Amino acid sequence: TYSWADSNGNEVATTQNLLGVGAGTYILTVSCDGEEVCTVSETISNFPDLTITETITNAGCGTGSISVNVSGGSGDYSYNWDPAQADAPTISGLDAGNYGLTVTDNVRGCTKTASFEVLNEVSDLEITSSVVVDESCEMGNGRISITVSGGCQPYTFTWSDDATANTPMRDGLVAGNYGVTVTDDSDPELMVTGSYTVEGTE
Repeated sequence: TYSWADSNGNEVATTQNLLGVGAGTYILTVSCDGEEVCTVSETISNFPDLTITETITNAGCGTGSISVNVSGGSGDYSYNWDPAQADAPTISGLDAGNYGLTVTDNVRGCTKTASFEVLNEVSDLEITSSVVVDESCEMGNGRISITVSGGCQPYTFTWSDDATANTPMRDGLVAGNYGVTVTDDSDPELMVTGSYTVEGTE
């Protein structure tokens, strides 16, 4: 038979395993046919409650991240993210949105939950520079080149004279007016437009 007693000598359990008791020192007495076989003293520590602190990097083109620091408990934790992510305190490559976390103390079995929001922070899409080379001698040798920054790559270029010309640089152009619409890969997508004139020279 088993008899657990607290530090005051009060019996608290008669089972092999001692469950549901607070921190303190407990003495187990094992008897067989009324004869005491052995006594064992065990101390149960009172771990502090779990706490979670976080560092969030907001999303810009799927680059958001959440890193948590867990304290308290036994120090042996598992991490259950929603939506599902790696069992780890840091997750990265995140899109903007809401994320939930349940931390489990693998020794004590207790849990702590938290929720986080990753914001969408994408810089403005801009055409930062352009170069226009005029057509000479009616040879169809005009050129337009633009430079784009911001938003999320890859960029899509749609030109007014040729919707299949998905490129920031056009050559072999004749004199005329040209428009371009640039869209990015963010959600919702960003858009910027530009207009250019290729002159004809002798």
